[in-house]
Amino acid sequence: MDTAEVNQNRIHDIDIDYLKIAPQIINFYNQDGLPISSIKTESEHADAAVEVVGWMDANVAVMKSYSVELLYKDTIGLKVKNVSYYLYDVKKKQKEASFSSIPSSAAVISDPRIVDADNEGNITVSFKEITYKKGN
Repeated sequence: MDTAEVNQNRIHDIDIDYLKIAPQIINFYNQDGLPISSIKTESEHADAAVEVVGWMDANVAVMKSYSVELLYKDTIGLKVKNVSYYLYDVKKKQKEASFSSIPSSAAVISDPRIVDADNEGNITVSFKEITYKKGN
């Protein structure tokens, strides 16, 4: 579960049933809903954020650490900067190796709002547009 202070300057995007924030704390739970561990931003700066972007295995998360800047005054939308990645062992509560990009062997978490509408890939639905591709 990702959390952040109540602040409009932490909202990446908003939709009728979806809110994407720049989290400051990630809490991990087991399958029974009991807390396992939590991790917070490495920086105490108000613009710092951390999120889970993938998994190496059942215990090791790929974390994205970054800072955000409001794109436009009095609205939502953030510019992401100073991005780095590291591994976090949830059970051991330990930060592990750091990377400049997501490790190629990671199972990456995709944006749930971007959906391929059929098995052929002919219609792609995203939060901004619907793209139709003609068959071969």
